[in-house]
Amino acid sequence: CLFLHLTRAHNMTSSVTNKLSVVIASYQARGVDLGQKLVQSIVDHSDELVWVINSDEATAVTVRQESPKVIKIIRPNTGMNIGAWSEGLAHCDTDAHVLCLQDECELNRADFAARYKQLLSRDDVGMVGESLNPKWARSWQDMYASALNYQVTISPSQQTTRVQYYLACMKSWGIQPGTSGSHLRALIWGFSAQARKSLSRLPIGGNKEQCIAAEIGTCKFIENNLGLKIIQSDDLPFQFFSHTEWDVSGMGKRR
Repeated sequence: CLFLHLTRAHNMTSSVTNKLSVVIASYQARGVDLGQKLVQSIVDHSDELVWVINSDEATAVTVRQESPKVIKIIRPNTGMNIGAWSEGLAHCDTDAHVLCLQDECELNRADFAARYKQLLSRDDVGMVGESLNPKWARSWQDMYASALNYQVTISPSQQTTRVQYYLACMKSWGIQPGTSGSHLRALIWGFSAQARKSLSRLPIGGNKEQCIAAEIGTCKFIENNLGLKIIQSDDLPFQFFSHTEWDVSGMGKRR
């Protein structure tokens, strides 16, 4: 089971914490320089840091204490960055808020920790990130009719549309999809200590489309199964962290 304790938010007891753990995801085949740079830039702003490297060569998970505050994990390359974050979450202080980052993120503001802890400590918030996806902030009915709902090949014998497939994945994971596809892009995700009490693991995609379903589904789980808000860290996207692949407007990728 991907998720445990599917309780509504009003049955959950929030925990007061001032701790922020950080999980960074890297892909070894792309190199680890970006990950190392990001670790160095934020380790002093976190209570603990878990650096998870997805490796095409790894056959098992290995864990090594790099320094008093840094754990380095190498794991088989499954589930892309969400798979790495899921592994890292299991090694974090269970009472801490956790900020998950792709190694392509770049620190913009050193006060990120204070801002994320402030927002994640709110009783009504379960998840905070840098970029809400405006293209999917529409009803599922509208998404069915949109140009984004193109056909995808899941296997040689299975073709379907994106929305149909993502909703089917969420159903199989026990996630309530709610009324819209609104979600935080899986570039920077912060989870509150309260939300983490109901998360055992994140959904692990076995292919590209399933990984996108996991991106949307994790947000829908927080929002609909737990009844907590998913919010952006600021009115404007990418204020505390930017991303090498995405335009600062949040409307699309850099050209």
